[in-house]
Amino acid sequence: MKNSKYILFVLALVLFLGSCEDGSNSNNQGDNTSTTTTEEPSSDNSTDSQTQLTEPETDSESVQESDSTAISIPDDPNAKPVKIGDKAHGGIVFQVDNSGKHGLVCQAEDLDKLMTFSEAKKACEASNSGGKNDWRLPSLDELEHIYIKLRKSGLHHFHQEWYWSSKVKDRHNAWSMDVLHGKKMAHWENEKSHVRAVRAF
Repeated sequence: MKNSKYILFVLALVLFLGSCEDGSNSNNQGDNTSTTTTEEPSSDNSTDSQTQLTEPETDSESVQESDSTAISIPDDPNAKPVKIGDKAHGGIVFQVDNSGKHGLVCQAEDLDKLMTFSEAKKACEASNSGGKNDWRLPSLDELEHIYIKLRKSGLHHFHQEWYWSSKVKDRHNAWSMDVLHGKKMAHWENEKSHVRAVRAF
């Protein structure tokens, strides 16, 4: 009897150990499955981030194209080319670009009296000579162009000498130019000189 009980005990122990091994293998398979599941979302996140990076580049390019179009200003198709010495655009042309459609003109005549520097600036801005209302006092460089291109070349005669420019030297003095002889000098602002306004076209 004792031997049969011992045999039965051994058989039960073997069956118990076998069932424990089956449960362990089942758990290992479950762990492997969960590892495979966690890798799939990682791949999807990588794809989404790449898509988000490429979208702003396209938007930036379209903005640059629209900006370059907005600042493009075509020439007036009705404008006629002119040359230095021509009477056009309310005065006499003394500077012009290669197209002949843009440049500077001076008034055909001096303003009607001698003026101080302050009076000269105001008078030029108030002038409507030649039907134009955007006249101004010329810069010193522009007076030099008038001297070289019109007076010295003989295209236009000036009967006076000193003309005010818009260039200020200091608090009480401004530059003027002798358009008959090409000299430049700073004069006290309350001295009176001749005035010839200019405008751009």
